[in-house]
Amino acid sequence: MIDISQEIHPGMPLFPVFPKPQFVQWTRRETYGFETEAMFLVTHTGTHVDAPFHFQPTGIKIDKVPPEQLIGRGVLLDLTKTEEKGAIAASDIRDAERAARTPLGERDIVLVRTGWDRMLGTEKYATSYPGLTKDAADFLLERKVNAVGVDTPNPDLPDAADFPVHNTLLPKGVLIVENLANLGSISRPTFRFIGLPLKIRNGTGSPIRAVAIED
Repeated sequence: MIDISQEIHPGMPLFPVFPKPQFVQWTRRETYGFETEAMFLVTHTGTHVDAPFHFQPTGIKIDKVPPEQLIGRGVLLDLTKTEEKGAIAASDIRDAERAARTPLGERDIVLVRTGWDRMLGTEKYATSYPGLTKDAADFLLERKVNAVGVDTPNPDLPDAADFPVHNTLLPKGVLIVENLANLGSISRPTFRFIGLPLKIRNGTGSPIRAVAIED
């Protein structure tokens, strides 16, 4: 079992418009017999999943996302040769699919490995990552996958103000998982993926603990 999630902490890198997570000691063992902390964080903190409602007014919210949509066959696509702010086109996805010798299938959970998690802890992580193009999103949509995950803050290019990937996948019910990590530890192109969100009523997204299980 391979942990492919980021650790959540106050100093972690986040999408520029989001506040840093904060943790406050709430009870102490000396007083109540147990320790707890209160936390403040955006539901899109760290490794998380976007619900369709995040971008689509008529899309389902995170508490209505079927759990089985985030449990299933994961397929790892190696796009580590993509440069800083590099665009990943449909042809690149096809090439990675052929290299993996694993045709993408209906209900797959596709993880795009760019290797960008190596930039965690730097300013560039949240500003200069590579991203998918709309035609890449269209290609994944045609394959009827359940979800698309990336090891970057965003599947869209950092300068794509219209968020074409989000606005292509989410309206069709394809979930987006962002800020994955440690994808280089997955040793084979297919595995079992599990990444369940919290059941947050009316939420636009949720942090997840994502794992890859190699049989």
